[in-house]
Amino acid sequence: GGLPPHATKEDIEQYFGQFGEVEMCNLKTDQFSGRSRGFGFLIYKDVNSVNQVLSNPSGHEIGGKTIDPKLATPQGGSGGQDREKSTKVFVGGLEKTTEKDTITATFGARGNVVDVYLPTDKMTGEKKGFAFVN
Repeated sequence: GGLPPHATKEDIEQYFGQFGEVEMCNLKTDQFSGRSRGFGFLIYKDVNSVNQVLSNPSGHEIGGKTIDPKLATPQGGSGGQDREKSTKVFVGGLEKTTEKDTITATFGARGNVVDVYLPTDKMTGEKKGFAFVN
């Protein structure tokens, strides 16, 4: 969090690329104005890269602004109580037809999957195209 308004996806990938290979970068923008919402999500190829980023929480800067990297946690999840212990991974760009079992099987091939959270639109019930895997 805390990204400067002018930060681009490329800026974020370039900065965080120094800690390891970035598989996915998703800069969150306002759907109407297109302006940055000041945060985004990264997925690294190797979990050790995440550990390197988080080992120095106050020493990150993009575009002259100090930023605040954190592990991703879903809204409505732990309510902030267990954020320090979170091992949740954000998975973006999913087809809206992707099922929980498919995600569990895919990530289960790489380790133990405790839970998969697939957010849905409260009005339509349609999946939003992303998930959190724990």
